[in-house]
Amino acid sequence: MQTILNKGLISSFLNTVCCFVFVFFLISNFAIAQTDDGDSYVLSSRVGRELDSVEVEYFNIFPDLDGVKSVVYRKDNFDNLRMLVSMVGGQDTTITFSRLATEQLTILIDRFEDIADSSDLVDWKLLPGYSPGKLNYFESTGRLVRVTTSDGNFSGRMLMVKDSVLCLWMKKGDFKPKECDRFIKQIKPHTIKSIEIRANLSSKLFGASLGAGIAIGALQLGYNVTGASDFLLSSNSVLLLGIGALVGSIGGFFFDGISSIGRYKDVDQNMTNYQKFKPGISSKSMFHLVFPPELKNYQ
Repeated sequence: MQTILNKGLISSFLNTVCCFVFVFFLISNFAIAQTDDGDSYVLSSRVGRELDSVEVEYFNIFPDLDGVKSVVYRKDNFDNLRMLVSMVGGQDTTITFSRLATEQLTILIDRFEDIADSSDLVDWKLLPGYSPGKLNYFESTGRLVRVTTSDGNFSGRMLMVKDSVLCLWMKKGDFKPKECDRFIKQIKPHTIKSIEIRANLSSKLFGASLGAGIAIGALQLGYNVTGASDFLLSSNSVLLLGIGALVGSIGGFFFDGISSIGRYKDVDQNMTNYQKFKPGISSKSMFHLVFPPELKNYQ
């Protein structure tokens, strides 16, 4: 009798232990699954698992929020995106995006540089608080420059100017983040002899507009003086047009020469000179204060 009782107690004890182990195993696996699902989610390959202040500002993630310091995000059990937003003032807030809104947010980040020309890439109705008007559109600006260095001469569009590096976009056409490794030229400031900001379209059109203005004025004056109805078809009108074009070309040449004085920076491989010219040339770069995450490796 005693033996049967002991066996019953042992069996009951083993069953209890097995149940406890089984429940613990289920809870552990569930917790691990939840953690892995949250940690493994990436909103976009351009930003990774978190957002810093520069990324938030560049992509204008929160159009109605100022002073965002950082963002940590995870997916919840309902496939919504929950963002913990840390503010500069020390206060935190939570913002939730639905699954459909999250998909549109990913498109916004992935195709940000293309949205200025194709705003219909994003379904703005699914992004509350967003609209094309509130989006800080990317503009592929940046002046064309010629940089003379101890390693040679390089021409391209001014991409970014930092204390430790000057970057040129060496490809014709707009900036494409996926092509950074191929078309960005990094130049160390201590190697720079001079920087020449090339003339833009306005100075090139100056001569043509000046010549056209002089020619039209001369034709009008000749018509008023002679009163001849066929003056515009006479050899005198052709002569005045030629004189106007010549004067316009000469004026354009001198205008471009005078304006180039301010566009030429003699750095002379001197860091003090580079720092002096840096604010002026930086304002003419494609990215000045805010820049895409792909350029973090070029600072």
